[in-house]
Amino acid sequence: MNEALNRFIGEHSVCPDRQPPLMIFRTEAEQKELLRLVYASGGRVGFVVWYEYCRVGEQKIGMGGYADPFSEGFMWAETQIPCADLDKTPLDGLLAYMEAVRQEYTGYQLVPEFYIKGYETL
Repeated sequence: MNEALNRFIGEHSVCPDRQPPLMIFRTEAEQKELLRLVYASGGRVGFVVWYEYCRVGEQKIGMGGYADPFSEGFMWAETQIPCADLDKTPLDGLLAYMEAVRQEYTGYQLVPEFYIKGYETL
């Protein structure tokens, strides 16, 4: 596996010990750096699942999901926001898609989870 990508995931993923690691990252800067590393190593994102970051029990568009291990009482609640088939989308197209989803759902703190095609072989 690509050493830089693996190291980045281990240092920045919200649940790096999960196998495979949960590809959720707290900040947009971390999300963009992950994508840069994925695309630089020849990988692609197959699809994105969107989560609402919120207080437990205060989900507006999300449902069950993952507790935030560093912020007690907060979680990433999985939404039903449909995702597009992204495996042939170039990096700039993926970034534009992410921005469009965030613009459509202003008022919610949305966080993408990335499903990387062939992650184990990068």
